[in-house]
Order: sequence, then structure tokens, then C-alpha cells
Amino acid sequence: MSEARLVDETTVRAVCDYLHENFRADRVVPFVDHGVQGFRIDDMFGTPRYVLAVRSEFFDTHTPPEIPAALRQFRVAAALRQAGRTRVEVTTSGVRVTDAKPSGAERTAGSPEKRA
Repeated sequence: MSEARLVDETTVRAVCDYLHENFRADRVVPFVDHGVQGFRIDDMFGTPRYVLAVRSEFFDTHTPPEIPAALRQFRVAAALRQAGRTRVEVTTSGVRVTDAKPSGAERTAGSPEKRA
């Protein structure tokens, strides 16, 4: 796993732009939690609707202009809508919906198929 690092404003803006395209009436709030770049999507009343975490390795392999297309390919907006308030995590290999249970159980959603 790569070392966690803070991303620059241009990179954060690229993710925010993608989220604004898909959640037009909502507010996107970027934050950092335990070295992971996060994005909270709140409704018009400030109530959190969705939480997205983007791992450092995703940013290491995608430049800001490539980020929206990669998020579209991984179907991140659909995964967020399906997950509700459960955290959705983006890695280089796809999207994971992480259950909030202490067991840390995860299920995969929206990951592109890999061919051998």
C-alpha cells in the first residue's frame, strides 16, 4: 500500500467537479481523515447523504484531468446512491462499499471487470 499523502487543490477540485455533476442539488465537503482524502455530500439542509473516500494510490495513478473519467468508469455516483450513508472507497482497482460494522466487512460495487 502506498504512503498516505495530502493532495493538491486541483486534484480535490477534479473530484468535487465530478460529484457536483452527479449531485447537483447537494453540497460537497472535502475533508481528510486518517490520511485519506474524503468527500461528504450533504443535502440542502446540511444532513450528510453520502461519504466518499479516495485512496492515495488512486491519485498516484490518475492526473486531475483523468479523475472524472476514472470515477465515471468505476460508477462512483451509482455506488454512492446504492450505499446511502455507508462509506464508499475508491482505489486503483475500483470501488468498495465498506460496512460500518466493527468487523470491517466489505463488498465490491462497480469495479470494472479484469481480463486475464
